[in-house]
Amino acid sequence: MVFTSRILTLTILFLFAAFTQSCGPRLSSEAQEFLSTSVEVPECTTAFTYTDSINVSAHAKFFKRTTEPVIVDNKIKNMILSDPIADSLPIPYAEVAIYTEGTKQLVQCGMTDFDGNLTSLSGGALTIPDTPQSYIIRVYARANVQMPNKGFMANAAVKEDPYTNKVYYLEDTFTSDGVATTPIELIAYARQTDDVNIKGGAFNIYNNFIQAYTYLDENLSVPDAELTCLSTKFSMYWKAGFNPVQYEYPSSDPQTLDNTSYYKSDTDSFYITGGQLGDISLSNTDHFDDFASIHEMGHFIEDQCGRFDTPGGLHSIIVRMDGRLVWHEAWANYLAAVVTNTRQDFLNPELATKLTNGTTGDLSWSFLFNSIGFSDSVQNVGNGTGFMMDLKKPGTSPGEWQIAPYFGVAFDQVNPTLYPGEGHFREGAITRALFKMSTPSASVCSSCGSAVFASSTVTFDSMWQAFDAQGGMGDSTNHFSSSNQFLENLKTLITPATWSSFVKGAADAEALQLFSDNNIGSAGLKYTQVVSGTTHLNWVPIGHKLVQAACSKPTVILPRTDDPGFTGVNSDQRYSNHFYMLDPSTLVGLNSISVTFQYLSGTSTDHDLIIYEEGYRFNGDYSCDTTENEDGSCPTNNYVPSRTTNSWVVASNRAAAATLNTSYTKTISNLAVKLDPAKKYMLNIRAYTPSKSLSNATAYKYSMSSNLGTLCPQ
Repeated sequence: MVFTSRILTLTILFLFAAFTQSCGPRLSSEAQEFLSTSVEVPECTTAFTYTDSINVSAHAKFFKRTTEPVIVDNKIKNMILSDPIADSLPIPYAEVAIYTEGTKQLVQCGMTDFDGNLTSLSGGALTIPDTPQSYIIRVYARANVQMPNKGFMANAAVKEDPYTNKVYYLEDTFTSDGVATTPIELIAYARQTDDVNIKGGAFNIYNNFIQAYTYLDENLSVPDAELTCLSTKFSMYWKAGFNPVQYEYPSSDPQTLDNTSYYKSDTDSFYITGGQLGDISLSNTDHFDDFASIHEMGHFIEDQCGRFDTPGGLHSIIVRMDGRLVWHEAWANYLAAVVTNTRQDFLNPELATKLTNGTTGDLSWSFLFNSIGFSDSVQNVGNGTGFMMDLKKPGTSPGEWQIAPYFGVAFDQVNPTLYPGEGHFREGAITRALFKMSTPSASVCSSCGSAVFASSTVTFDSMWQAFDAQGGMGDSTNHFSSSNQFLENLKTLITPATWSSFVKGAADAEALQLFSDNNIGSAGLKYTQVVSGTTHLNWVPIGHKLVQAACSKPTVILPRTDDPGFTGVNSDQRYSNHFYMLDPSTLVGLNSISVTFQYLSGTSTDHDLIIYEEGYRFNGDYSCDTTENEDGSCPTNNYVPSRTTNSWVVASNRAAAATLNTSYTKTISNLAVKLDPAKKYMLNIRAYTPSKSLSNATAYKYSMSSNLGTLCPQ
């Protein structure tokens, strides 16, 4: 199970109106009547032909709440959800079904075109028999349509819940005199005073999916056969006023649960929050946050077409965290950003106009945004707030959180000079760099200040090829995802010369210096340092392979004090941990690993050895001082140092060493019976730092040996 949370925990102040379910005959696309079912309603796929028929003229559209920039000193400082857009948006490529009103007989199937006009399945006129009678017409928030350029299928549905799997739909009744019908408009509304179920939210989520797939269809040039991965059926669950985290922790008090949206890899589905305990006016909701739902789609797309090995969990864009987690979150952020930037006219044309014609210097969408509550001039509600990170800002001055609990804290601020490589452990830094590599600065800002964009942008097609499973980092030969791995692939794909001349600067500005650029040579290297006249490596990328060979350079680790921003999982991933891939199939006969640590300077510090299975969740050096809640949170919010392991650990040595100020050795034995030659493992060399204040001069040299001989980074 994978959760991709933005840690927005809010207190609910009042409840939204109770929802009611109308009674009467139930219809499916195949005219099956049901009360409740665990199976999704079958698709309407039959094109009926009639000797004598008439055309049905109809249009399907939806309203959404607009996103309103908050401007201070002629700069966009935040955004809020506001009144519904004045002009509705079309519902594209959606399934259509028509029934007789009395007998509930299915008489026609169809679809909407890209502009929301109802058509036949082949794109022609939508017809019904010329028999005078009344009909029911439905437009579902569901599509199974072949995309026009690359041929993959857009196959998804927005549903109420995973129990009934009821697909959202719009419905109207009309009467035919056997000669003609009156033009029909099916409308989904965004304001709860117009529709208590706010179906505009369901159809906005649906439209986000179609626009994301349209972006992929128009911007990828790889062979069509490589994109069939996108055709997998995708389920999207949402309900107004409901926090989907309740599905995962049904026994927990819903008032205590994080309120967030998330993706579940095991079911190819994502869950969009509609509020909490009936409240949508104050709570975090994502049904009108295009960025949020496209972000979750990004996880699905990576899961299908790349490699999705995130450990999941909370992430805040304020501290250095697990390199796999921040990579996957940043990729989803990046996809959401470029889709929202490029498809803004089809997502929110009002906002597109405000950005283009405004006086703030912003020309198009360049933001990570999540709303909380909304403001509405008709309902006299002024609760709208949220947080916004501007992706075009420089990593050294990225802006700050606008809401609690992190108000005033910078969005993953980096210092490329003092802390090279730290960007590989910061979601915000990776997101900003990817956006600036593939988005021309002139398209997003009239003056971008000190922000470093690629001087010649990388196409999305190249970004995709560096990421996918067809030779990119998702290929089965790769393991342990990271931004370094992605960027190394990208560098090779676009050629090292192009990388160095046009793209490298954007990565370096976000402290994403590549290992291949900085571990050999003699001048300006970021991942080496001289100790007693000898050049040492001071960092290796996550999952860098260990081999049995003599080392070209010795290695040092530079432990740092834990960041207090994320108690429980905050061992500094960049400085206090080194991560190496162990491949028993190439280290044949490996049975023991020993690491000898030699004190060089700073604070005396112990180190541990931990070997994880692939897909592991990093276990922190703290534990809750009481029994955790069902969702893993700590009731007291009090964590204490804990030298334990978790279920992903296959072997470890976390015993305390004695001679920390000189040298000591840690050994893991009996690996021959613990490691499967068919699997890959991660060796974590970790400084034990909980509740400890370390000098920034702290440094230890270490060497690795085994029963096979010396081990070194490949």
